[in-house]
Amino acid sequence: FKQKTAYEIGVRLVGSEMCIRDRYAARGPDAPTFPWGNTFTEQRVNFCDRNCPLSWADDAADDGVRFLADVFAFESGVSWVGAVNMAGNVWEWTVDWYDENYYAASPTDNPTGPPAIADGAKTVRGGGWSSEWAGVRSAVRVPVRPENGHFDLGLRCVYGADGSTAP
Repeated sequence: FKQKTAYEIGVRLVGSEMCIRDRYAARGPDAPTFPWGNTFTEQRVNFCDRNCPLSWADDAADDGVRFLADVFAFESGVSWVGAVNMAGNVWEWTVDWYDENYYAASPTDNPTGPPAIADGAKTVRGGGWSSEWAGVRSAVRVPVRPENGHFDLGLRCVYGADGSTAP
């Protein structure tokens, strides 16, 4: 078994506009710390708690899941528009290239994301089941090179309100 990258399996990433809409669905007009609000609770998100086998696991918390959780396992952690898993469970692969300084100089309205960078990394967001509690925020961004896979990285499948797939 060989892990495939998003490029190898032919996933169509629809551009920075999709990432912007996704982040808005996660944080909304008030931009809370977590999709559900400003207070962390382990019953709203899958993160590295006492069930997690990693050395940084939070032994004082128990979300009830060892690794990857079912998509609807944390219904109390939905965002303001009802979007699930906008933080935790798996890091979300995005179409944007990673530039840690981009948002300091980007437009406030509808930033398009940084340009492609030779030998650069893509941005992943939101934290995963292996993240500490402070890392399962919608605004958390880290770099991952496109050719690399990771055990807690995933893609968001987007459907229209009528059930159609994204353009």
